[in-house]
Order: sequence, then structure tokens, then C-alpha cells
Amino acid sequence: MTLKYDVDVHYIMPESAFADPKNAEMLKLAGIELNTRGNCVAKFRDPKTAAALEGADPIIKEFFSACGFAFIPSGLTLPAGTFDAKFDDHITDVARRMQENMSLLDPIKNAEKPVNWNGLNFGELIQWFSTCQPIAVPALDQPEQAQRRTPEKSTAGMVSLVKVALLGLVGYAVYSVI
Repeated sequence: MTLKYDVDVHYIMPESAFADPKNAEMLKLAGIELNTRGNCVAKFRDPKTAAALEGADPIIKEFFSACGFAFIPSGLTLPAGTFDAKFDDHITDVARRMQENMSLLDPIKNAEKPVNWNGLNFGELIQWFSTCQPIAVPALDQPEQAQRRTPEKSTAGMVSLVKVALLGLVGYAVYSVI
């Protein structure tokens, strides 16, 4: 089974929930703001990949959950290797969280039996993060964000972050094999 590793980010509370200043203030008091880590969730676009994640061993699911993933498909139909440019900061944050949370996978090194990744290929996911490109996606029923980074500026920052993350992951992989 070939899995596809395209990742999309979705708001938990939609932009429209923040349109009314009273609602926005109430949500802020609850710790929810529109463009924050707590209001965004990453989802695999491919239903088979989302199902593979759902069926993986608990340690794998815990890692992905800590990195901001949900276990259901995104439902979006964007070209392979792309993501909605308005979520560029959040895609970068997911990549950063993957690097930061690698220690959650430490128990795999000393596991008595192999961990079931359920077909997920971590290397292919990292490859997607290192090559993905932001694209402009027309808003369906939500107003355009006031300030959006251009794909050229955002990709350069993300590529630098991914290179650092890849070095860390390669080092971790080598260390866990030794």
C-alpha cells in the first residue's frame, strides 16, 4: 500500500468565529486565538495515510498527536507536494514540533518487539516537509487574511528549518540503530 504524505492544516475554530469582537474576546479568554498553535490541527490529505496513523501503535500516535496531528483525513484536494499558503507558519510549526518531540520515540530503541508504524514511512513524511510548496488557495467563504507572507519568503524560512530538522533526524536515526 503506497501512502501519500501531503499534510494540510485546518483551524479548529473557524475564522468566522472570530469575526464578532465579543466572540473573539471570549475565545481569547479561553486561550483560543485564530492563528495560534492551539487553534490549528494538521491532517494527512490521503485517507489511507490517516487510517494508517490511526492504526499505528500508541507510541506512534502519541508522537503525532504531540506534533499537532489529528487521525482523520483533511478532505482537501490540492496538488501533491503543496499546502495552503495561509498556513505556512503552521506547517513550519508542525515540522518544528516533530523535531522537538523526537524524544517521545526514545522507548522504541529498547522495545522488546518492533513498533508497528502500520505502513507509515517517517522518511517519506520528512521528504514531503523538505520539498512541499505553499500555494494560494482561494477562500471559499472566509475573508482573506490581512497579512499573508509570500510563498517565496515563507519557503526559504521553512527550507532552512527543515534542513536543520533533517540533520537532527538523521543523527537520531543513526543513534537509534547503533
